[in-house]
Amino acid sequence: MKKLFAPEKVDGFEKIIISESGSNPKKNGFKDVIEPSKVKALNYADPVLKGLGIWKLNQQSKFADDLVLMICGEEKRSVEYKISIKTFHDRINYFHVPIEDYIVFSKKQFERYKTEPNKTIFFERLISNFDPSTEVGSHNLKAYRFAGKSPWVQWDYLFFQTSDFVNWKQDIDYWEVPIKGDQNNVMYVVNKNRAQNRINLVEHLKEADNNGVLLSRYHGTTKTNSRKALDELYWLKKEDSILDFP
Repeated sequence: MKKLFAPEKVDGFEKIIISESGSNPKKNGFKDVIEPSKVKALNYADPVLKGLGIWKLNQQSKFADDLVLMICGEEKRSVEYKISIKTFHDRINYFHVPIEDYIVFSKKQFERYKTEPNKTIFFERLISNFDPSTEVGSHNLKAYRFAGKSPWVQWDYLFFQTSDFVNWKQDIDYWEVPIKGDQNNVMYVVNKNRAQNRINLVEHLKEADNNGVLLSRYHGTTKTNSRKALDELYWLKKEDSILDFP
């Protein structure tokens, strides 16, 4: 099967995904590039969601959910799509949310979700880039080194219901962390296992990379496909790094 996205295209995806939250490049890039590309990937060769029906962009309005699953021409499910390709070691809340389970919502976004019942959030957590020559890969290697753990390639589809957020309690279901350099703003850190439905796709990473349907590099198809090789990258640089919060 021909690759859907060339490596250069994937590098462009990464730049958009890690751009500053709330910025025009982030907002416009998601609507114009990331969401349409995810729809293409879902329909082309997604290892678990292809075949359920036809995925389309939701064209109702800019306030509508991002993606729609169509079955026999009828809408069956709409979801709001999010993706994370960088993980973090949280120096404050690592006991509750270790680096391998780390996801984050902005406070503004989380509070908005609480006012929108019955919305499904499709959260893709794709921690597959450990290439030290890239910004994302270098960050992930440093995060694991700072956590004192070996790098761990992960790919999960997480599904949250916004109606559940209303009953979540701070310091039980989510934890507040400051944004470095912006003490007036905070993020909410959540353990990925709080998702009602979780699909672990890590066994499909190599196939997905061969088909070119990943929105981040998979730096593990050749040399780094073994834990030993990833450990070698982990110890490539010895300096400590205090990571900024997302």
